[in-house]
Amino acid sequence: MSLALFAFAEGDADKFYDFTIFIFERQSQFYNGRFLDKTHADLLQLVASFAQQHSGQERETFLKRMADSDIYEQARTPIRYAATKGGWATPTLFINNANKVPVDHKSTFADWQAVIEPLLLD
Repeated sequence: MSLALFAFAEGDADKFYDFTIFIFERQSQFYNGRFLDKTHADLLQLVASFAQQHSGQERETFLKRMADSDIYEQARTPIRYAATKGGWATPTLFINNANKVPVDHKSTFADWQAVIEPLLLD
């Protein structure tokens, strides 16, 4: 999916976000069991279909763009950076580049506020 997002956006953060939302709205088409017996090539075809549906992008051109080395580098850099900081799965939370955050998906809003608000006062 990262390759598709970077190929689609071509450096435009708004396009990246818009296509991300579009893909996540269709997550049921590829998440878990739906793609259990599918191949990587099937996934590439699916995201090319998404790009075509979303904005009329030509499938073959989009598939070629996803295969370009600059797109690969753009898509891998955030993942590699996260790995150097201990991020291996989502959600992984970092506050001010800290490796250990005392809140997680089970924390309450008040728990989050107690961690973040003092940082905003600095």
